[in-house]
Amino acid sequence: MGHANVSNLSDLMLRGIYARGKLSLREMVETAMKRGESLHASEGEYTDEGMIDYGFLELINFHARYWCQNNNRPNIEAVCESEDERLLAESFVDGAGDFSDWESDAYKRFREIKWRFTEGTRKMYIDKTIPTISSVTN
Repeated sequence: MGHANVSNLSDLMLRGIYARGKLSLREMVETAMKRGESLHASEGEYTDEGMIDYGFLELINFHARYWCQNNNRPNIEAVCESEDERLLAESFVDGAGDFSDWESDAYKRFREIKWRFTEGTRKMYIDKTIPTISSVTN
């Protein structure tokens, strides 16, 4: 893919988490697809579900790992309903999980995990001081 601009997906994700409280990767992708969003890449526009999924996956990765200087924690966190979900989310954030097989049961379960702002980050969204990401390179 090269270089991709994901600012439109970033805005959609952060706005959705703010408005709904928490969102899963699957919900983010469905919303983007319904709205006709695309992943803007150096090679052109990608409108397929797989590439939109990839864009949001990179955004979750950034926001779940990025430590805000103001509140000393990541921007978002997984809302896990079971130990299995917690371990799956942690394996993604730690980079230990294999998420290359999008048809695997593990990835399908991961897509259902909800993400929310960490304590203090919701206010940063309102104040427009939450760190954002506009591009990814692969």
